[in-house]
Amino acid sequence: MGVLECISQNSELEEKIVDSCVERKSRCKLKLDGMNEHIILKGESLCSDQKICDCFVFVEGDLESVALVELKSGNAHASEIEEKFKNSLESAIEILDECGVSVGDVRIYLIVLAKNWRTTEHKIIRRSKIRIRGIEEGIITGKCNNSLRDIISRLK
Repeated sequence: MGVLECISQNSELEEKIVDSCVERKSRCKLKLDGMNEHIILKGESLCSDQKICDCFVFVEGDLESVALVELKSGNAHASEIEEKFKNSLESAIEILDECGVSVGDVRIYLIVLAKNWRTTEHKIIRRSKIRIRGIEEGIITGKCNNSLRDIISRLK
């Protein structure tokens, strides 16, 4: 069973599925053009007692991956972003474990999209590494309304 099927059959996770990765008040969003096989979980509904990313995007197919996405209408602050990604990465690993999917079998992307960037905060965030359970991931930054497919293709 793939991770998408596992999530959609899990009653606790199924109710946390949303149609899009968007911050309502600012209209900052992650576009999912060309990503036909995906499920988006709303971060705040996964964990209400910790700081956590806005969206968890699970993708199957040719780009098997998990994108943890933080959307910022204002400025992004490095310490807050790092805390959110640590908590979110831990939650994503737990979901993959529950679904019997090895973390080594998927590519993980930590993405912050913001309307505006302060130069100093942008540099700090881009240089940050999140380390959990032997996994180390860098943070990808971009502007609101970027496409996940475009973000991934620029990394290759």
